[in-house]
Amino acid sequence: MPNNAETRTFHELQPVIPLVEAWHWLLLVVIVSLFIGGSIWLYRRDTRTLARPTAFLLTLLRVFAIGMVVLFMLGLERRTESRSIKDSRVAVLVDTSLSMALTDKDEVGSESSGVNRFDQILEWLEKQDPISRLQQNHEVAVWKFDSDNRPWPVATFPKHSDGKKAGQSQLKVDQNERRSSFRFGVAATIAIALSIVLLVVGLFSQFRRKDAAPLLVASSLILAVGGLLLLSICDLITPQLPLQGSLGWSDAKVQEPVEPVSLVEEEPPLTSLDFDWQKEIAPRGVESRLGAAIDFVVNRERAGSIAGIVVITDGQANGGKPTAIAVAAATNAGIPIYPIGIGSTVTPKNVEVVDMQVPPRVFPGDRFKVKAVVTAFGMEGTTAQVRLWSVDEKEKEAPIEEDADSFRISSDGEPTTISFDVQRSVEGKRRYIVSVDPLAEESDPDDNSGSAVVEIVERRTNVLLIAGGPTREYRFLRNQLFRDESITTHVWLQTAKPGADQESDVLLDSFPDTSEAMNFFDCVIAFDPNWSAMTADQTALFERWVAEQAGGMIVIAGPVNTPEWTRKPRGDQAIDALRKLYPVSFFSQGSSVLKIGRFGGDTAQPLDFTREGRAAEYLWLGDSAKQSTETWDGFSGVFGYYAVNEPKPGADVLANFSDPDTMVGDKLPIYLASQFYGAGRVFFQASGEMWRVRKLDVASFETYYNKLIRWSSQGRLLRDSTRGVLLVDKKRCWMGDTIAVRAILRNAQDQPLDSSQVSVTVFRPDETSDEIVLRTDGPAGRPGTFSGQFIASSEGDYRLTLSIPDSPELEVLNSRVSARIPDIERERPQRNDPLLSMMAEKTNGRYFVGVEAFTETPTDGGPALETMIQPRDQETFLSGSFDRLFKRKSMMWLLGLLVVALSIEWTVRRLHRLA
Repeated sequence: MPNNAETRTFHELQPVIPLVEAWHWLLLVVIVSLFIGGSIWLYRRDTRTLARPTAFLLTLLRVFAIGMVVLFMLGLERRTESRSIKDSRVAVLVDTSLSMALTDKDEVGSESSGVNRFDQILEWLEKQDPISRLQQNHEVAVWKFDSDNRPWPVATFPKHSDGKKAGQSQLKVDQNERRSSFRFGVAATIAIALSIVLLVVGLFSQFRRKDAAPLLVASSLILAVGGLLLLSICDLITPQLPLQGSLGWSDAKVQEPVEPVSLVEEEPPLTSLDFDWQKEIAPRGVESRLGAAIDFVVNRERAGSIAGIVVITDGQANGGKPTAIAVAAATNAGIPIYPIGIGSTVTPKNVEVVDMQVPPRVFPGDRFKVKAVVTAFGMEGTTAQVRLWSVDEKEKEAPIEEDADSFRISSDGEPTTISFDVQRSVEGKRRYIVSVDPLAEESDPDDNSGSAVVEIVERRTNVLLIAGGPTREYRFLRNQLFRDESITTHVWLQTAKPGADQESDVLLDSFPDTSEAMNFFDCVIAFDPNWSAMTADQTALFERWVAEQAGGMIVIAGPVNTPEWTRKPRGDQAIDALRKLYPVSFFSQGSSVLKIGRFGGDTAQPLDFTREGRAAEYLWLGDSAKQSTETWDGFSGVFGYYAVNEPKPGADVLANFSDPDTMVGDKLPIYLASQFYGAGRVFFQASGEMWRVRKLDVASFETYYNKLIRWSSQGRLLRDSTRGVLLVDKKRCWMGDTIAVRAILRNAQDQPLDSSQVSVTVFRPDETSDEIVLRTDGPAGRPGTFSGQFIASSEGDYRLTLSIPDSPELEVLNSRVSARIPDIERERPQRNDPLLSMMAEKTNGRYFVGVEAFTETPTDGGPALETMIQPRDQETFLSGSFDRLFKRKSMMWLLGLLVVALSIEWTVRRLHRLA
């Protein structure tokens, strides 16, 4: 909708017979001229015996009648054009990558205040309200950008209205038309009144001066026709008014469009002060794709009324399209960029414990290693002291120092692994803490420690391997697990014949069919299984084991059995129960999906990891996210995948098959996906080809499956109570991630807890706490299952506790989440002044150091914020439709005047006895 609109009225000719060529109009002029000339010649001959005024009257009436006919044929029309002004726009791009959550150390002469970058932006937006100041001359569109290839819209704030433009210009035009119409009406009234006077005088002069009568009567009739003509013009200037309103005889007002009556109360327009900035622009992205964001806005807005782009960022573009390309596009489009530099130019000195690696369980008396991965910036060559502490996870006691060591810090961002040998004989859960002593000039000593829990217990991890056939992936994993002393392996090879031998602790010939037998296992790994070989009771038992007993399920699709059972129609209870477990939905045509998917091929395709996949610690093939990314980048990939329809609601797509030729619509095929199912965790892999990572390193294959087994079986291995389990969808996440929380609870009678909600206390890294509410999914949900979420808004460790309702011993469930800023956002956290200055210079913009500089009044006499970005209101004219009321009235008046003229002519001719 235009913010400011003016109208202008045009009168056009729309001939009954189209006249499109110049010679058409010339021919019309010739014909009309001949008619008029012929009429004048005939009337001069026909009225020779009459008085000259009478002869002139008859000739004039005939010419007038011809003119009315011509005007009728030409089709006079009235059309109104609207002048639409599209408000000037300013795009504000806000960097929401995790580098915006860093805290800069104070520096002399700098704008840095030693506070968090995001807090600076938030305070600036909420207190100084720069958006409202920009709204004085522009519509303001706010976008956020981070690791995606396009920015995402946050809000659009309309240009402030001055209360004068909208609607007033149209009202002024209506008043002008009203005045013109009134003037013609007055003239028409005077002419008609004068014609009546002259007619009366002419009639009386018949008795005294007969020579004056023809002149008076002819003048009277000419004035009468002229008065009617003026009256028609009066009526046609304001066709929306009745005639008495045009003449000023009544208080009729201009008819305005009737606005529809809304039964819903309209909400007041959104203002920048009312907007929830903290929620909408909180830092969450693991990369900063500055170039892609600017390029997207330039291409989207270049044909519009864009006046400039304001970019709030530290200028460290570490992914996506090069910034130089986007700046060139903005320069070519004539769009100035106004960067606002956030942060400090000083490289911060910092040491951080980024990862802790411990075995989740060890046997009493076994020696094990506690490993900490440490990175540092700005401290190359410095020697640091590191200490190992431990504390009982349940007892409230002071940490005990177990060991200490020193290490030399390597180059910036290079991870250093520090290892401690530990042995403990007492069973129980113990938390091990690795801390680095704070160093001089360190910017953030709060991230110098990390912790992890080790459970000292006799219990092993019990894994059930199911295979539809002895595939290569199955054989590699079977041998690996059989050699692992911490794992007990049961194998059900569905194609094995009686008496066959498999490397396993127990070889099964069927799926377990009792709860006691099923509850023995912690994780089930299925390679292209033939689920049809299981009974409905067995699949129901399996589904309850995952949902209620927190069982872990890892399933690998294949080309043999997966197409067979997926093509079965709905209604098969056994297959339907298994379908529910998968984090993806399948196409309904079963084996025909093989034509959509791919098994085999000429070239391997690397995996395209999503943001969730990069953050999933259980998929890391390295000591840190950076090392894992480098390892996966070196993986040549897989050749095939089983095609699935889409992820289920709540499931996470972790990686896609990257061949663009396999895209369906604009989406790549899903290769890795996961989901919570009740208390359990389910992982889906689209083909059995992860054995190919052995080409990188044999240990990579072992690491991949060991972490998957540990992740999927966490619910069973880390249970604090037999009455329930408290789960989070990820133990390690990026700061700003949304963490899904789920609790599966039972009452004292071992029945699902009958309650609509439960409360979980979340202890944040700064020791503050919040209550989050977990709710059931209503009647459609599983009884006793509660879910909710929270945002890891700051860096550090989060501890979650839930007291089981009606528990006589006040049993408490615990879980932990560790939130970190990725290495790529820490490598170059300083403000990139050269890049930001170049952006402003190339596009004829202006660079501002700090948010305050953008809104403060310039001391050098430069323009203030309101006038610095020149408005680019875009003006267009919208052609309206023809005025039907004008058309109807004009036809009426033309026909009426034609009838009047011919009637007077006929009457005069009859009175003078002419033919």
